[in-house]
Amino acid sequence: MLNTTTEQGGSILKSEDFRFDSESNCIANEVVKILSFDDSNMEAIDTTYLYQLGLKLQLLSYLKEGDIFEDVYQNIHEPAEMLFVFVQSPKFQLSLCLPAAQELLKSLSPFIEVRTITGFGVPLGGTEPEEYQYDDLITGNLKSKLTKTRVVKIRTSYRNFEAVLFAELRKKHIYIIPPVRAYSIDVLLDNAKSAFSPKLLEFIPDNCIENFQSAGRALSLNLPLGMSFHLFLALEIMLKEYGQSLGIINSELKESDRNWGNYLNHEKFSKARDGVVSFLKQIKDSYRNPLIHADAKLDSDEAPALFSLTQGTVELIAKLVKESKKS
Repeated sequence: MLNTTTEQGGSILKSEDFRFDSESNCIANEVVKILSFDDSNMEAIDTTYLYQLGLKLQLLSYLKEGDIFEDVYQNIHEPAEMLFVFVQSPKFQLSLCLPAAQELLKSLSPFIEVRTITGFGVPLGGTEPEEYQYDDLITGNLKSKLTKTRVVKIRTSYRNFEAVLFAELRKKHIYIIPPVRAYSIDVLLDNAKSAFSPKLLEFIPDNCIENFQSAGRALSLNLPLGMSFHLFLALEIMLKEYGQSLGIINSELKESDRNWGNYLNHEKFSKARDGVVSFLKQIKDSYRNPLIHADAKLDSDEAPALFSLTQGTVELIAKLVKESKKS
């Protein structure tokens, strides 16, 4: 198995991790680039990989006694490469068929071999190369011949894996998430910050963007109250950011007094142009205050409007922050 955990908690991923010869296995390589949602256990999986895996494994059915590995290289090596990634990646959570997959890989020896290799790589978030170990797929003896026993073993292992995989896939669920109004699911799930002008991103704190991203994910999954919680946090972060740019956070408003009401009623805030205060008061009175109660409800049809309103308000505040830092 890939040993990619480091002391810093990062991951080492290099192109050498999967040494594939065939261009047709690009999807197999891409499947390890999983879309992870922070600390949640929800992941986006490229299901086309399983389709490609099935197509490649069918090549094994064309093998016959007496074939020389060099002549049927693609029929053995390509399925082995796809299967190797399947065994290495835990992202599919198909644990029941893993033993059958490993048995199928073993049946392909001596044409292929899995070896543990020592390499060096820089962990994500790190700066210095670190030694690590990973499994690699090594080509075996090109002059090896397929015996009748070997062909039977390959076909039997293939049928066993196919049967277990089919049974396990029937128990897995695939959900389709429809777009929300004009927002694509890809944007809401992993790129909500693209809703903001690139010129203003440097004036929007990272924790504001993180909450806005979490709000986008909640919106995509039809969780309007969860979405509103993160939107209000994002706005409060921007209020604090603007207050700091005006110089009132540390000098005029102590920590216990830093709330929406005091921010919006402050003389310097009230002079903010572009209708920022009116937008914030609308959000505060129409959404934030009513939604903090235990019996609060937010209609799914209203959620996209609140999301858009918040996005526009964050940008307006970011413009004010930009101007105040220039002056």
